Amino acid sequence: MKLRFQWLLAMMLLMFSPFLLAGEVTVDSPYVRAIPPGQTISAAFMTLKNTNDSPIDLIKASSDIAEHVELHEHIHDGGMMKMRQVDKISIAANSETTLKPGGYHIMLIGLKKAIKPSDIIDIKLSFSDGSETAIKAEVKKITMGIAQKKDEPKGINDKIKPADMKHVNPMPLLMKVITEYGDELKLSDKQAAELKQWRDERKPVVKKLIAEVLSLEADIHKAVMDDKPLETVDQLADAIMQSRIQIIRNKALCRDNIKRVLDEDQY
Repeated sequence: MKLRFQWLLAMMLLMFSPFLLAGEVTVDSPYVRAIPPGQTISAAFMTLKNTNDSPIDLIKASSDIAEHVELHEHIHDGGMMKMRQVDKISIAANSETTLKPGGYHIMLIGLKKAIKPSDIIDIKLSFSDGSETAIKAEVKKITMGIAQKKDEPKGINDKIKPADMKHVNPMPLLMKVITEYGDELKLSDKQAAELKQWRDERKPVVKKLIAEVLSLEADIHKAVMDDKPLETVDQLADAIMQSRIQIIRNKALCRDNIKRVLDEDQY
Protein backbone atom coordinates (compact mmCIF):
# COMPACT_ATOMS: atom_id res chain seq x y z
CA MET A 1 0.00 0.00 0.00
CA LYS A 2 2.80 2.41 0.89
CA LEU A 3 4.58 1.79 -2.41
CA ARG A 4 1.39 2.32 -4.38
CA PHE A 5 0.76 5.66 -2.59
CA GLN A 6 4.32 6.82 -3.32
CA TRP A 7 3.90 5.88 -6.97
CA LEU A 8 0.65 7.80 -7.24
CA LEU A 9 2.23 10.80 -5.55
CA ALA A 10 5.15 10.73 -7.97
CA MET A 11 2.77 10.59 -10.95
CA MET A 12 0.80 13.56 -9.65
CA LEU A 13 3.96 15.60 -9.23
CA LEU A 14 4.93 14.86 -12.82
CA MET A 15 1.47 15.70 -14.12
CA PHE A 16 1.29 19.03 -12.30
CA SER A 17 4.95 20.05 -12.56
CA PRO A 18 4.22 22.95 -14.98
CA PHE A 19 2.02 24.53 -12.32
CA LEU A 20 4.70 24.07 -9.70
CA LEU A 21 7.20 25.79 -11.99
CA ALA A 22 4.88 28.67 -12.79
CA GLY A 23 6.14 30.65 -9.82
CA GLU A 24 9.74 30.53 -10.97
CA VAL A 25 9.24 33.45 -13.37
CA THR A 26 7.68 36.55 -11.88
CA VAL A 27 6.62 39.62 -13.81
CA ASP A 28 7.39 43.11 -12.60
CA SER A 29 5.95 46.46 -13.81
CA PRO A 30 4.13 45.36 -16.98
CA TYR A 31 2.68 48.12 -19.16
CA VAL A 32 1.50 48.72 -22.73
CA ARG A 33 2.46 51.70 -24.84
CA ALA A 34 -0.33 54.24 -25.43
CA ILE A 35 -0.81 54.97 -29.14
CA PRO A 36 -2.34 57.77 -31.23
CA PRO A 37 -6.04 57.40 -32.19
CA GLY A 38 -6.50 55.11 -35.17
CA GLN A 39 -3.21 53.26 -34.79
CA THR A 40 -3.58 49.49 -34.43
CA ILE A 41 -0.10 48.44 -33.32
CA SER A 42 1.35 48.77 -29.83
CA ALA A 43 3.89 47.03 -27.61
CA ALA A 44 4.10 45.62 -24.09
CA PHE A 45 7.05 45.95 -21.73
CA MET A 46 7.95 44.40 -18.38
CA THR A 47 10.72 42.77 -16.35
CA LEU A 48 10.85 38.96 -16.19
CA LYS A 49 12.56 37.55 -13.09
CA ASN A 50 13.74 33.93 -13.08
CA THR A 51 14.15 32.51 -9.55
CA ASN A 52 15.07 29.06 -10.85
CA ASP A 53 18.58 27.57 -10.99
CA SER A 54 18.10 26.86 -14.71
CA PRO A 55 17.53 29.29 -17.60
CA ILE A 56 13.98 29.70 -18.89
CA ASP A 57 12.74 31.16 -22.18
CA LEU A 58 9.64 33.19 -22.89
CA ILE A 59 8.43 31.42 -26.05
CA LYS A 60 4.99 32.90 -26.65
CA ALA A 61 2.60 35.66 -25.65
CA SER A 62 -1.08 36.05 -26.42
CA SER A 63 -3.86 38.55 -25.81
CA ASP A 64 -7.49 38.87 -26.80
CA ILE A 65 -6.89 42.56 -27.55
CA ALA A 66 -4.81 41.86 -30.69
CA GLU A 67 -5.08 39.71 -33.81
CA HIS A 68 -1.40 38.78 -33.58
CA VAL A 69 1.06 38.86 -30.68
CA GLU A 70 4.77 38.45 -31.42
CA LEU A 71 8.09 38.56 -29.56
CA HIS A 72 10.43 41.20 -30.98
CA GLU A 73 13.75 42.91 -30.43
CA HIS A 74 15.41 46.08 -31.73
CA ILE A 75 18.90 45.87 -33.22
CA HIS A 76 21.31 48.35 -34.76
CA ASP A 77 22.07 47.50 -38.38
CA GLY A 78 23.94 49.81 -40.73
CA GLY A 79 23.50 52.76 -38.42
CA MET A 80 19.72 52.31 -38.26
CA MET A 81 17.50 50.89 -35.55
CA LYS A 82 15.61 47.89 -36.90
CA MET A 83 13.03 45.58 -35.37
CA ARG A 84 12.84 41.82 -35.91
CA GLN A 85 10.73 38.96 -34.63
CA VAL A 86 12.41 36.39 -32.35
CA ASP A 87 11.43 32.87 -31.36
CA LYS A 88 12.20 33.34 -27.69
CA ILE A 89 13.39 35.75 -25.02
CA SER A 90 15.79 34.12 -22.58
CA ILE A 91 15.94 34.69 -18.84
CA ALA A 92 19.15 33.38 -17.29
CA ALA A 93 19.11 31.34 -14.07
CA ASN A 94 18.53 33.48 -10.97
CA SER A 95 18.47 36.58 -13.13
CA GLU A 96 16.09 38.90 -14.94
CA THR A 97 15.44 40.18 -18.46
CA THR A 98 13.83 43.55 -19.03
CA LEU A 99 11.51 44.11 -21.97
CA LYS A 100 11.79 47.82 -22.75
CA PRO A 101 11.65 50.38 -25.58
CA GLY A 102 14.69 49.93 -27.79
CA GLY A 103 15.17 46.29 -26.71
CA TYR A 104 13.09 43.16 -26.33
CA HIS A 105 9.33 43.74 -26.33
CA ILE A 106 5.99 42.09 -27.09
CA MET A 107 4.24 43.40 -30.20
CA LEU A 108 0.44 43.70 -30.17
CA ILE A 109 -0.52 43.77 -33.85
CA GLY A 110 -4.00 44.46 -35.17
CA LEU A 111 -5.62 45.85 -32.06
CA LYS A 112 -9.29 44.96 -32.00
CA LYS A 113 -10.31 48.13 -30.17
CA ALA A 114 -8.86 51.50 -29.28
CA ILE A 115 -6.71 51.67 -26.15
CA LYS A 116 -6.07 54.68 -23.98
CA PRO A 117 -3.99 55.46 -20.87
CA SER A 118 -5.19 53.67 -17.71
CA ASP A 119 -6.81 50.83 -19.69
CA ILE A 120 -5.86 47.33 -18.46
CA ILE A 121 -4.72 44.77 -21.04
CA ASP A 122 -4.76 41.02 -20.33
CA ILE A 123 -1.70 39.16 -21.63
CA LYS A 124 -0.76 35.50 -21.23
CA LEU A 125 2.92 34.49 -21.20
CA SER A 126 4.08 30.97 -22.06
CA PHE A 127 7.49 29.67 -21.01
CA SER A 128 9.78 26.87 -22.18
CA ASP A 129 9.24 24.88 -18.99
CA GLY A 130 5.55 24.50 -19.83
CA SER A 131 4.33 27.11 -17.36
CA GLU A 132 2.02 29.99 -18.18
CA THR A 133 1.45 33.31 -16.42
CA ALA A 134 -1.50 35.65 -16.89
CA ILE A 135 -0.72 39.33 -16.31
CA LYS A 136 -2.58 42.62 -16.44
CA ALA A 137 -0.69 45.50 -18.05
CA GLU A 138 -1.77 49.11 -17.74
CA VAL A 139 -1.70 51.32 -20.83
CA LYS A 140 0.73 54.20 -20.28
CA LYS A 141 2.28 57.01 -22.23
CA ILE A 142 5.98 56.27 -22.53
CA THR A 143 8.10 58.95 -20.94
CA MET A 144 11.76 58.94 -19.98
CA GLY A 145 10.78 57.85 -16.48
CA ILE A 146 8.86 54.81 -17.72
CA ALA A 147 11.16 53.76 -20.52
CA GLN A 148 14.34 54.03 -18.48
CA LYS A 149 15.14 53.35 -14.85
CA LYS A 150 18.20 55.02 -13.39
CA ASP A 151 19.98 51.74 -12.78
CA GLU A 152 19.26 50.31 -16.26
CA PRO A 153 21.04 50.78 -19.60
CA LYS A 154 19.69 53.83 -21.37
CA GLY A 155 18.51 51.96 -24.47
CA ILE A 156 17.60 53.55 -27.76
CA ASN A 157 17.98 57.18 -26.70
CA ASP A 158 21.69 56.74 -26.00
CA LYS A 159 22.22 54.75 -29.20
CA ILE A 160 21.03 57.46 -31.58
CA LYS A 161 23.89 58.33 -33.93
CA PRO A 162 24.53 61.64 -35.73
CA ALA A 163 23.36 60.03 -38.99
CA ASP A 164 20.05 59.19 -37.33
CA MET A 165 19.69 62.75 -36.10
CA LYS A 166 20.21 64.16 -39.62
CA HIS A 167 17.85 61.60 -41.13
CA VAL A 168 15.00 62.16 -38.68
CA ASN A 169 15.69 65.79 -37.85
CA PRO A 170 17.26 67.71 -40.78
CA MET A 171 16.71 71.11 -39.16
CA PRO A 172 19.84 72.98 -38.00
CA LEU A 173 21.02 72.45 -34.43
CA LEU A 174 20.74 76.06 -33.31
CA MET A 175 21.67 75.38 -29.70
CA LYS A 176 24.90 73.70 -30.80
CA VAL A 177 25.92 76.89 -32.61
CA ILE A 178 25.27 78.92 -29.47
CA THR A 179 27.23 76.59 -27.17
CA GLU A 180 30.22 76.31 -29.53
CA TYR A 181 30.49 80.05 -30.11
CA GLY A 182 29.50 81.25 -26.66
CA ASP A 183 32.79 83.11 -26.14
CA GLU A 184 32.47 85.05 -29.39
CA LEU A 185 28.89 85.95 -28.52
CA LYS A 186 30.08 87.11 -25.09
CA LEU A 187 27.26 85.40 -23.25
CA SER A 188 26.67 86.52 -19.68
CA ASP A 189 26.49 83.95 -16.88
CA LYS A 190 22.74 84.49 -16.72
CA GLN A 191 22.34 83.96 -20.46
CA ALA A 192 24.47 80.81 -20.38
CA ALA A 193 22.45 79.44 -17.45
CA GLU A 194 19.12 80.10 -19.19
CA LEU A 195 20.27 78.49 -22.41
CA LYS A 196 21.65 75.48 -20.54
CA GLN A 197 18.39 75.05 -18.65
CA TRP A 198 16.43 75.09 -21.91
CA ARG A 199 18.81 72.58 -23.53
CA ASP A 200 18.71 70.22 -20.54
CA GLU A 201 14.90 70.32 -20.45
CA ARG A 202 14.21 69.92 -24.18
CA LYS A 203 17.03 67.64 -25.36
CA PRO A 204 15.53 64.45 -23.81
CA VAL A 205 12.16 65.33 -25.35
CA VAL A 206 13.61 65.70 -28.85
CA LYS A 207 15.72 62.54 -28.52
CA LYS A 208 12.62 60.63 -27.43
CA LEU A 209 10.74 61.90 -30.48
CA ILE A 210 13.62 60.88 -32.74
CA ALA A 211 13.64 57.43 -31.15
CA GLU A 212 9.90 57.16 -31.81
CA VAL A 213 10.39 58.02 -35.49
CA LEU A 214 13.14 55.40 -35.87
CA SER A 215 10.99 52.79 -34.15
CA LEU A 216 7.92 53.64 -36.25
CA GLU A 217 9.99 53.51 -39.44
CA ALA A 218 11.01 49.98 -38.49
CA ASP A 219 7.35 49.17 -37.84
CA ILE A 220 6.23 50.53 -41.20
CA HIS A 221 9.01 48.64 -43.00
CA LYS A 222 7.85 45.40 -41.38
CA ALA A 223 4.21 46.19 -42.13
CA VAL A 224 4.97 46.65 -45.85
CA MET A 225 7.16 43.54 -46.05
CA ASP A 226 4.52 41.48 -44.21
CA ASP A 227 1.77 42.58 -46.64
CA LYS A 228 -0.21 44.38 -43.95
CA PRO A 229 -3.29 46.31 -45.13
CA LEU A 230 -2.74 49.75 -46.60
CA GLU A 231 -4.77 51.16 -43.70
CA THR A 232 -2.14 49.90 -41.24
CA VAL A 233 0.67 51.45 -43.31
CA ASP A 234 -1.21 54.76 -43.48
CA GLN A 235 -1.69 54.79 -39.70
CA LEU A 236 2.01 54.23 -39.10
CA ALA A 237 2.91 56.91 -41.64
CA ASP A 238 0.57 59.34 -39.88
CA ALA A 239 2.20 58.54 -36.51
CA ILE A 240 5.65 59.23 -38.02
CA MET A 241 4.42 62.54 -39.39
CA GLN A 242 3.01 63.59 -36.01
CA SER A 243 6.35 62.85 -34.30
CA ARG A 244 8.25 64.80 -36.99
CA ILE A 245 5.90 67.76 -36.53
CA GLN A 246 6.68 67.75 -32.81
CA ILE A 247 10.42 67.72 -33.58
CA ILE A 248 10.04 70.70 -35.90
CA ARG A 249 7.93 72.52 -33.33
CA ASN A 250 10.60 72.01 -30.66
CA LYS A 251 13.24 73.42 -33.02
CA ALA A 252 11.08 76.46 -33.65
CA LEU A 253 10.61 76.92 -29.91
CA CYS A 254 14.37 76.64 -29.50
CA ARG A 255 14.82 79.48 -32.00
CA ASP A 256 12.32 81.65 -30.13
CA ASN A 257 14.05 80.95 -26.81
CA ILE A 258 17.46 81.87 -28.22
CA LYS A 259 15.99 85.09 -29.60
CA ARG A 260 14.52 85.86 -26.16
CA VAL A 261 17.76 85.24 -24.26
CA LEU A 262 20.22 86.99 -26.61
CA ASP A 263 20.27 90.74 -27.01
CA GLU A 264 19.81 92.35 -30.42
CA ASP A 265 23.52 92.60 -31.26
CA GLN A 266 24.20 88.97 -30.25
CA TYR A 267 21.28 87.63 -32.24
